[in-house]
Amino acid sequence: MVNGPWGQPCGHFGPPYINDCGYDTAGAVLQASYGPLRPPFSNPAGVPAQLHWVDQALFAPPGAVAHGGIQGISMSRWGYLYIPTGCAGDTSVCRLHVHYHGCGMEYEYVGQQYVAGTGLNSWAEANDIVLLYPQASTNYAIGNPSGCWDWDGMVSADFDTHDGLQLLTVINMVRWYTTKGQEVGDVRGNATTRPDATNGAVHGQPVQAFTEFAKSITKSMSTYGMSGRR
Repeated sequence: MVNGPWGQPCGHFGPPYINDCGYDTAGAVLQASYGPLRPPFSNPAGVPAQLHWVDQALFAPPGAVAHGGIQGISMSRWGYLYIPTGCAGDTSVCRLHVHYHGCGMEYEYVGQQYVAGTGLNSWAEANDIVLLYPQASTNYAIGNPSGCWDWDGMVSADFDTHDGLQLLTVINMVRWYTTKGQEVGDVRGNATTRPDATNGAVHGQPVQAFTEFAKSITKSMSTYGMSGRR
């Protein structure tokens, strides 16, 4: 991602794929989407304590089971959610922006360098925009060694529709935010340390209250108009 004034030299090609080319892509993208915004927060990472983990496995649609679950559809169990300080009390009053990383930019490869270094968080912090960073993962069995998103049908033939397993997982996360954003604490954990993937919690915070809601989403996708749409 071309950015500035931080990142690798402009001509560099390699992790974390953030290059200082004197152009603020983060600001350009967000202002193209939302119109003029307040100037960004001074730290490109925003407020680090506001970056949280989200358990993506809770949002995987039933079709993912045949592929072996969330990792079988080449997505990490854990994604990121940046919640600006101004949204911490009630996320329902804030806009939501979904940002997809590129190949080799997911947590497995670069840790938090990408989600903390694009500058998106600084703009989000200053303008009360919640950022969702879904995370793909490597899957050698389907020919995805670089953690790319499914752009050619390697996960499912309907990859570019609302029936695509990866896209539907992200749609479920968006649907959760738009209907249950006030309960974000049920599925998040501070991202300063990786959550324990074995104890059913996100960084020590229980997710049981949200689990039933996640199940209700995947059972009611036709009601929400999320199945079969192109």
